[in-house]
Amino acid sequence: MKLRWKLILLNLIDTVLLNAAVLAALALRFDGELMPARAYVARLVPLAPFYTLGVLLLMNLSGVNQALWRYAGIPTFLKITRTLFVSFFLLFFLNLIPAAQPFPKSVVILSWLLATILILASRIAWKILRNPMRRTPAGSRRLLIAGAGDVGATLAVELQRRQNIELVPIGFVDDDPTKLGRRIEDLPVLGATIDLPRLIDERRIQEVMIAAPSAPARLVRQIVSYCQEAGVSCRTVPALTDFVVGKGALGQVRDVQIEDLLGRDPVSIDFEGITERIRGRTVLVTGAAGSIGSELCRQLARFAPRHLIALDHAENPLTYLGLELSEHHPDLAVTYAVGDVKDEFGVDEVFRTQRPDFVFHAAAHKHVNLLERAPREAILNNVMGTRNVARAAAAHGTRNFVLVSTDKAVNPTNVMGASKRACEMVLQAMASSHEATRYSAVRFGNVLGSEGSVLPIFRRQLAGGGPLTVTHPEARRYFMTIPEASQLVIQAGLLGESGDVFVLDMGEQVRIVDVAEQLIRLSGLRPGIDIAIRFVGLRPGEKLEEELLTDSEQTRVTKHAKIFRWELDPVNPAETEAKVDRLISSAYHASVPELKTGLADLVPEYRQIEVAKLPEERVAVDLKELPSRRRSRARGPKREPRVKRFLDLAVSGGLLVLLAPIVGLLLLAY
Repeated sequence: MKLRWKLILLNLIDTVLLNAAVLAALALRFDGELMPARAYVARLVPLAPFYTLGVLLLMNLSGVNQALWRYAGIPTFLKITRTLFVSFFLLFFLNLIPAAQPFPKSVVILSWLLATILILASRIAWKILRNPMRRTPAGSRRLLIAGAGDVGATLAVELQRRQNIELVPIGFVDDDPTKLGRRIEDLPVLGATIDLPRLIDERRIQEVMIAAPSAPARLVRQIVSYCQEAGVSCRTVPALTDFVVGKGALGQVRDVQIEDLLGRDPVSIDFEGITERIRGRTVLVTGAAGSIGSELCRQLARFAPRHLIALDHAENPLTYLGLELSEHHPDLAVTYAVGDVKDEFGVDEVFRTQRPDFVFHAAAHKHVNLLERAPREAILNNVMGTRNVARAAAAHGTRNFVLVSTDKAVNPTNVMGASKRACEMVLQAMASSHEATRYSAVRFGNVLGSEGSVLPIFRRQLAGGGPLTVTHPEARRYFMTIPEASQLVIQAGLLGESGDVFVLDMGEQVRIVDVAEQLIRLSGLRPGIDIAIRFVGLRPGEKLEEELLTDSEQTRVTKHAKIFRWELDPVNPAETEAKVDRLISSAYHASVPELKTGLADLVPEYRQIEVAKLPEERVAVDLKELPSRRRSRARGPKREPRVKRFLDLAVSGGLLVLLAPIVGLLLLAY
């Protein structure tokens, strides 16, 4: 129906209901006796046009009648109530016009109450009639929504409106005891998360949808585990930080990913404090095209810097980053600088022309296995590159310099970890001689999904049919999501004093083989049966478990619960600079063993270790088979009788209309 005809129809309905409300109020006031009421009808005739036109004008100017009633909710109905409340005063003042027989004040009050009830009832009836009855398609799937919050309710509404979606929501599960037994969007809250196995069986559920973007990873793991055991599919709504503006909740539903299971509780940062420091400043990110560097750029863009400089030697990824930032932050001034941190003159040129206030140094080689055979690249890119950027920061008045470090810098057993510890020592030496710039480093563990990390490798192996290769059955690592790590790096970089090294709260270490198993299960396959897991042994420089601090270091709390400051052993600035100079000079002519010896001379805690042997000679492992999947016994939902819509209309409208005389009698009795 076109808007013009819809408005005409609604105004006609309102005209009838407004005047009917006055007549009904007169009838109630005089107990249905016609003779006393008839005397006031003559009073109504000259007032009716002014009263009706006044109320209609209010309804249209306030935008009430322009609402899409098919999607109307409580806010729209409250707006009607507020608008009609003004009509009470309109009728009250019209009744003050001198006349032989004005309306009793009770009639004015009753007229307003009845008009509100009748018009609300008409809109509810319109909403019911305009909402087409959902026709359940053949082969539809019974859905249980995990999470009865705002996102879950929105998801339920979208599912009920869309007839082409072959999903029928049956109800909710939620761990909030106050919601148990309640109805949300006409769907019951059937139980808590622990009740999922029973509900899946009793209600013949075929799919579970997690509608709790802020749910901790342990809860997601529990739900996914229940679904895997029951043989039903499971999908999720992404985290709030990944929500796409303009798309409904249903449009953002995706399969559960391994990051959802390994992720931790959402991190909170001092957004206002960081914005106060970053807003209007120039920020440089090195290694900006990498996993951490690009996420640092995305996060920093939220804090309204005056100018963002993205420096990287990889031109294609840098171009893609530029396209992304220009789309999401069109007003942000960004300079994309193609350059190499090993180029001292080029780095100095960037600092001289751009004058950054803050520097986040993420440019580094990080692949343990490759760098073990190429220590020259680790020394030149990591150590010399850090020194070049740190010196340029001091020379050109940078306020804050933040180094992205790693947990492998603690008691390093590989070239990569030793080179990153050397980078920290460069900053410690710089901090003692350049007080105008505050230098700090932030250590953290493996980042989920970063290039070269275990997850992309596992995914490629899985896509190829396996096997998934794991170094050792007991190998464990710390894991963080890229957004969490980047946010905490920014937060940590603004804490403490120059020379500080911060360590992020990494939670508990996770066995790599458990990650492989979970990834296989999420793909609908069985570890050791459909996809093999092959143990290949630890490679040179690898540890079974990572460390976060040495025996000589002590922890200090900071203002942030997930960020700690470590009291590192002090370094001798002159001695450190001399050793760094010798190490960099040797990188151009020394052999691999000589370079490792030079690293050990600079980083005394660097020790090359024997590779841990596998507990037994084996090439592959067949893991315990999962419980066999049950075939879903769901027979599809019963079709709702067509008369249900009309019963809803009759009950809703009838109750509201019957309420009018009750209110009137209560007023008269009062």
